[in-house]
Amino acid sequence: MCVTFETPTAQYENVSVGLRGRHQITNAATAIALAEALRDQGFKISSAAIVSGVETARHAGRLELWEDNPPILFDGAHNVAAARALGEYLDEFVERPTTMIFGAMRDKALTKIAALLFPVANAIVLTPLDNPRAATVAELTAAVPPDFDQTKLYRAESVADALRIARELAGRPGLILVTGSLYLIGAVQKLTLPFTS
Repeated sequence: MCVTFETPTAQYENVSVGLRGRHQITNAATAIALAEALRDQGFKISSAAIVSGVETARHAGRLELWEDNPPILFDGAHNVAAARALGEYLDEFVERPTTMIFGAMRDKALTKIAALLFPVANAIVLTPLDNPRAATVAELTAAVPPDFDQTKLYRAESVADALRIARELAGRPGLILVTGSLYLIGAVQKLTLPFTS
C-alpha cells in the first residue's frame, strides 16, 4: 500500500508500507510518531531514514509471502485478534483459491480462531506439530465449526504430509496459507526452503 502520512511537523508522501495488511498503516503511523519523538529528544533520525524504515520493515511469520509454486503465505494468527486481522487481509487482498494448513497449541482459543479463519479457505489441512503443547488432529477437528463443509477438511499425519496434501489441493492457480502457530510456520519453512525459487 502506498500512503501519505502527515504529522504536526512533517509530511511523508507516497510511502510504500513494507508490511502487508491494512492494519499496518496504523502501525507505521505509530512508528513514525515514535521516530519523531526520539528525534525531538536529540537522536539523529532523518526523514529519509523514517521512510526507509517503514518501507523496508519485515516481520517473519506475519503475512510473509514466499513465491513458490503455488505461493505460500505464512501468518502465525495464534490468537483471536491476529486471526481477525488475517481474515480481513484475506477478504480484501486474496482472490485466488486458498488451501489452509492449520496447526496450533491446545491452549489457544481454537474454536474462535477456526470460526474466523476456516470459512475463508477452499480446503483445510489439519496437522499435528512436534511440540508437547500442540493440539492433536482430533483436538483440531473438534474446533471445526459445525456448519463447515467436511468435504473440504483433510487430516495429515505430519507437517510434511500436510504440505504435500496442500500442494496437491492448491495446484497452480492456488495459494497455500500456513497459519495457527509460529511453530508450524517454522516447520513448513524448514521443509520448503530448499524448494523455493
